[in-house]
Amino acid sequence: MIGSKLALMLCTLGLLLPFAKPSAALAQSASSPAPKSVAELPERITFTKTYSHRPPPSSGQNAGADEPQKAEVAKFLKQFDTRLAKIVVEKTGIIRREFLSYLIGVSVERWVNGNMKFWIHSGQPSQIEVSLPGMYEEDPTADSDFGELSWVTPDDLKATEKLGSETCKVYRRGDKEAWIMETSRLPLKFESPEMSIVYTYGLAPDRDLVLPGKFTDRYKQVMDG
Repeated sequence: MIGSKLALMLCTLGLLLPFAKPSAALAQSASSPAPKSVAELPERITFTKTYSHRPPPSSGQNAGADEPQKAEVAKFLKQFDTRLAKIVVEKTGIIRREFLSYLIGVSVERWVNGNMKFWIHSGQPSQIEVSLPGMYEEDPTADSDFGELSWVTPDDLKATEKLGSETCKVYRRGDKEAWIMETSRLPLKFESPEMSIVYTYGLAPDRDLVLPGKFTDRYKQVMDG
């Protein structure tokens, strides 16, 4: 008899638990997620990423013996170097204008309107490339403003330091380090064995960016074709 009553109580409890009212702390956590360590760009902004790339470490073996050969190989490979030197971004709402400069000396003007992207390469200034969702993306890393900082979490916070006039939260993980401004949560500097990035911020555009007509015409050509 006691066993059957206990079973009935456990059964009733099991039915009620899924509908139990969450605690206030739990409800607050669900409705107000913790802010990210690195903020997303505001709706209106101008900012620049300047890259400094470090050469790979030397093995130290036969140093100097094959330096001319290494120089020739480096010169040949330089023409295929796709590493960025600088990105300048102007943003108003969903429209962005970006200027991407590469180490090999070429540049790309890129316009973004929502999920539509348009490129003009300095080597082919009369040709407009179009990218739509699902199409080939010329430079996937440019899709994320701060992709190099995707590793940053609250657990990586190590210190609070001044960098120039800004107070920054310093995050470290392994051989990577990031300085994030305390007030805006936008990055100021990133360091890794491969490269260093300095982020600078300017005045936001005083007028809304408007996609030039040549891009909308090209979009119609792609869709009609």
